[in-house]
Amino acid sequence: MYVGAALEVVAIVAALAVSSATLRGKMLQSHRHLTTSQMNTAITVVRYGDVVVSMIFIGLWLWMSWAIGAGKNWARITGTVFFGIDTLFLLGSFTQPNGAFSLIAGAIGWLLGLAVTILIWTGESKPYFAASKGPRYQ
Repeated sequence: MYVGAALEVVAIVAALAVSSATLRGKMLQSHRHLTTSQMNTAITVVRYGDVVVSMIFIGLWLWMSWAIGAGKNWARITGTVFFGIDTLFLLGSFTQPNGAFSLIAGAIGWLLGLAVTILIWTGESKPYFAASKGPRYQ
């Protein structure tokens, strides 16, 4: 899960590495009606949005890593919900003017989330989460 947080750092660097001219060109393909001022505002919103979303994902990866490492059963459920949300973000990223590297990083992050989700729900992990509840729940 720490790899997921690190991957988000890579994704944010990749998103910020896309030049404004490239971003502007991609936006103009679908938003030809925007004025120069509106285009500049849209580029700023995209850039800040990328940073904010990545920072949130980094925090969630670290939080879930701690909670799952502590054997918290609620973290399995919460992590699975976050994986579902990440799936929606990945699908939405295909409609955004991101570079190929950013899309690849997002897909790798999604695959990592899929692997974590599978691992925390396998039969082998059940005793680990049950043990953290204490002897009363076993």
